[in-house]
Parts: sequence; structure tokens; C-alpha cells
Amino acid sequence: RDGTTVIQEKVNSNSYQLNNLKPGNYQITVTAQSGNTVSGAVSHSFQVTELHKITYDGRGGTNVPDTQEKVHGKDITLSGTVPLREGYRFLGWHHDASGLYGAYQPGGTWKTDSDTTLYAVWRSNDAVPASLQILSPAGKKTYIVGDALDTTGLKLLLVYSDGSGDLVTNGFETSGFSSEAEAEVTVTVTYQGFSTGYSVQVLDCIPGDIDLNLTVDKEDVMLLLWHISFPDMFPIDAPADFTGDGKVDKADVMQLLWHISFPDMFPLM
Repeated sequence: RDGTTVIQEKVNSNSYQLNNLKPGNYQITVTAQSGNTVSGAVSHSFQVTELHKITYDGRGGTNVPDTQEKVHGKDITLSGTVPLREGYRFLGWHHDASGLYGAYQPGGTWKTDSDTTLYAVWRSNDAVPASLQILSPAGKKTYIVGDALDTTGLKLLLVYSDGSGDLVTNGFETSGFSSEAEAEVTVTVTYQGFSTGYSVQVLDCIPGDIDLNLTVDKEDVMLLLWHISFPDMFPIDAPADFTGDGKVDKADVMQLLWHISFPDMFPLM
């Protein structure tokens, strides 16, 4: 009932141990009995939780925090202890031993339910900025003529001469973007005098937007199906050869339908 496992046992001693219980909610009922006569019973509810270890690797530093334990499903505050290393500045912690920037800070919130080692990220006191890299491109990669640039999700890494880096998510400048005509456009991103770039596609219409209402949905599937059956009654202006075979037929309808359900698995040509 309600996710609670009920345990009923006969106890013949003053102590009793339950072993190999999986994480979850339990209720144990103990009954006192003499012969066939039950003199009383008592119940107790308890929870078995899973613990995850957070281990800190100072990577050459001292004053490294002790291992912490996190209860499954509950957030934990990372240790506020800041490690030290002569000639270096501590940037934070990273879950990857080769991480270049401080992804997590002392006193931050940790949510992951797994045993984890966090590695200290250091920067030499002599290091200087050397280059700019794209750590994660912007989420929007396809534009329609007339759209404005959207850099949401863009993450940059300002790389220093010792290989460490600073995560950059704002304060940068962009140039080179134009949506006046259909084309592949390179967006140049500049931060602290360093530049990098990424490409986006500008199209006359959204692939799959058969009714040209700026959304791709099942109404487009129905219009394409009606067009295939009655082309004179239901003309379309949008490209619809999604399979690339030179024909617009039911195979394109199926490709569009799969694309709506699973866009990453079934991209449109």
C-alpha cells in the first residue's frame, strides 16, 4: 500500500537484524506471542536510503575537503573548504579530470545521484588569455528570412596560456549575421579581443512547414497528404521532397510524421 513494504516477523530474541533491504519505505510489525496467545503487537515505519559519495581530488593542492555523503534524491551543499596550491589560483571543481574551468564552486548545490569524484581546476598565476573557443553552440541553428539572431545556449571558453579556461555565457559581441536572404551564415563571436565563430542556416521557410504558419505539426502532414491525393485542389508552396528522391509522395508524408515525433532521429532534407 502507498509504496510501503510491510514486514511481519516472529522474533525469538531481544535483538533482530534485517539485511539486504533495497532503498524504499518499510513498515515492520513485531508480535509478542506465548503459545497460541498473542499478548500484543507493535509497528514501526522506516525508510532505507541509498548514499552516494562525493570525493574531492585536489590535483596537487592541499586543504582538500573530506569526502561527503549524499542521500539519494536530496540535494547536498558542496564543502565550503577551498583548496590551496602555491603559484596557482583555484577556479572551482569539475566532474571531468581534464575539465578546464570551474563547473562547481565550494558551497554550491549538488544534485547528481551517483558516486562522483570532483577534480580541482587550477590556473597558474602567470597565465594570460590566449584564445576563444565555442564550448556549446547556440541552440537555434536554422533561421527563416527576417529572423533576428538568437544566442540562447551559447557557451564560450576563454582559454588561458596554461590550458585553463573561463566559462563565458554573456558579455560577448556578435557580428556577421544576416537573414536578408537564404544562405549559410557564419556568426562571429568576440570576447576580450578574441574571436571565434559558428555557422547557421537561413531558409525561405521552415522545413516541413507546409501551410507556412511558422510551425511544423500534424496539420502540415494532413495538408501534404491532401496535396498528394488532390494536387489541384490543395496546392502547396513549400518544398516537400523530404526523402530526396525527386518525388513528393506518401514516403514524404511518413518522413514528416516521424520528424514531428522524433525530430533529431528524422531530420528533414
